[in-house]
Amino acid sequence: MNTEVILGGLRSKKKGHWFLISAALVLIIVLVFNFGSNAKGEDKEGDTIDISQKVVAYVETVTLGEGSSDAAKLERTAIFRSAQAGNVVAENTGRIKQVNFEIGDFVRQGQVLAVFDQSSLKTTAVTALSSASAGLEIALDTQKKTEKVAKESLELTKNARKIAKMQYENAKNDPTEDEDIAKRAYENAKDLEDQAEQNVKIQKNQAQLQVNGAKQTMDGARVVFEKTILRAPISGTVVSKNVAISDYITSGSRIAGVVGEGKLQTVVSLNADQISRIKIGDEVAIAIGKSQHKGKIVSLSTIAKTTNQRFDVKIETLKEVMTNANKTGKVLFSLALEEEVVEPSEQKIFFAPISSVNLGQRRSVVFILEEGKAIAREIEVGEIVGDKIEITKGVSFGEKLIIVNSRNLTDGQAVTTKKD
Repeated sequence: MNTEVILGGLRSKKKGHWFLISAALVLIIVLVFNFGSNAKGEDKEGDTIDISQKVVAYVETVTLGEGSSDAAKLERTAIFRSAQAGNVVAENTGRIKQVNFEIGDFVRQGQVLAVFDQSSLKTTAVTALSSASAGLEIALDTQKKTEKVAKESLELTKNARKIAKMQYENAKNDPTEDEDIAKRAYENAKDLEDQAEQNVKIQKNQAQLQVNGAKQTMDGARVVFEKTILRAPISGTVVSKNVAISDYITSGSRIAGVVGEGKLQTVVSLNADQISRIKIGDEVAIAIGKSQHKGKIVSLSTIAKTTNQRFDVKIETLKEVMTNANKTGKVLFSLALEEEVVEPSEQKIFFAPISSVNLGQRRSVVFILEEGKAIAREIEVGEIVGDKIEITKGVSFGEKLIIVNSRNLTDGQAVTTKKD
């Protein structure tokens, strides 16, 4: 009997659970039905209202044929290098005794940045320089003396010629004088004068050769000495430092980099279609970090690279810029767009921002603004140029193409061109 009571209680509990579950299902169905009715938008009279007509979206438009086909934009990443940049490179091997700079320091061209500790080389160089300097002084002094002696000898021969000429003239007028002897004496005097002039030239040349040799010896000694001193190649800011006191440096080592104020330059590669839409002198926009600069195209390659069939375009900033070398930035080109040459009202092909076109595998759609609504229009597209795409069919001159927020619209949706 106890067993029957227990089983009866269990049966009554199960029936209560099923009742609650059934009631919950009915409530869910009612809520879903009411939500569906509201979504359809029934008014008091029971008419259905399209909810898309009540949602007003903000859009921006462009009038086809009036600015819609401005130049396309093409962005490329590039590494910019300063035209005024120099590396301090060691031309000697040895230990560094003195370092006079830090990163960020402004240095002047020729300023001493570091000095090698090579006493023996310095001593040799100083001795050679001193010897060469003394040799130059001797050569210059010898040159002066040689020129003086040569000039004096020339003056003597000139005087001898004058005397011989006078004697010759007298002999011609005086029967007692031997005219032939006087004539030969005069001619000999002329020959001696000519020889003296030649000797002067020879001696001057020899003296000059000695001077030049002494100068070369001194210059060579100075070069050897200067190699123990590392100087700034240009005036500018130190952007790198690769040396410290007591470091052992080998010849050819780069110990510092200096960047001056100059135009930044870079080279960008474009394909054949892109390069056909630009020309030398065109301005470009340059962004390096947060700084913006104006630039221009300074040269265009006429031969494509065999590796990728692209053409090199050299860019430089319009103004001089003080910045570190090898900075990554972006170049924004303006690519010229070619359209059919017809009367504006007859234009049928347009370039529009790619963002305004909903591209699909089977069809492409844009939205046209008509009487406050976004009207879907199926189109045909052509080539893509930078950030623009060619629309070859489906739109007309003067229509207002929606270019902002076009990918979030539905056909017939209410839109506005005014921000709240």
